[in-house]
Amino acid sequence: MTKTNTPKKAKLLIKQINSIIQSLYEISLCTYSPMISTSMKAKKNGESQFNIEFPNLDKNLFFANISYEDMWEKMNCNKQYTCKLVDGGLLTLLYTFSYVSGEMVNSRLSFFPCYETPSLDDCPNDYDTDITYLDVFNEQSYPSAIRFDYDPSQTAVKDIVHPSTHLTLGQFEHCRIPLQSPLTPLQFFSFIIRNFYNSKYSLWQSQISSICYKDLAFNNTISINEQKIVHLAW
Repeated sequence: MTKTNTPKKAKLLIKQINSIIQSLYEISLCTYSPMISTSMKAKKNGESQFNIEFPNLDKNLFFANISYEDMWEKMNCNKQYTCKLVDGGLLTLLYTFSYVSGEMVNSRLSFFPCYETPSLDDCPNDYDTDITYLDVFNEQSYPSAIRFDYDPSQTAVKDIVHPSTHLTLGQFEHCRIPLQSPLTPLQFFSFIIRNFYNSKYSLWQSQISSICYKDLAFNNTISINEQKIVHLAW
């Protein structure tokens, strides 16, 4: 596959993801990130799609009938993630684009916190010197998966019940909070770092300030009815 075949927005997303991950390495928030993989797949109707994903992808794992701990362990052992953070949190980014229109046709951006934080005995120096652990080492906190989904297909969407773009908390099957639009990588990482790694947020902002893709945005997808109930907009 040549670069000229890659949809323009997909190129921008790959560039943005790589830049963000590099910035996370620079502030010691990311400990490992597999190389982003891409693939071309043909749908049954003959339309070709371009996928931005990560190695060893197993989409069924996200919905497997297993405990959260087992799912996290499988993802971690098989490196089924886009980025692993210093406390074991796993970030996954999946985007699919149409070769015909060049537009994104679905996405799934997820945050899977580690179900147990490294103990003080395991890494005493980190707890003494790295304020990041003040965010994650809190006995009142409880890890819960967060997932931002976008799927506008007619087989998936049902007004209010299954918004085309929605937020799912804690892997609850029927938790679908309507969103204004799909998230870009920068919006997703900003949300996660600001809310769950706040002690690093200002430093990260200074690292990431040069990443400004004003043309990298997705159209609003929320319906009129979904705007009348509790939803997220920005």
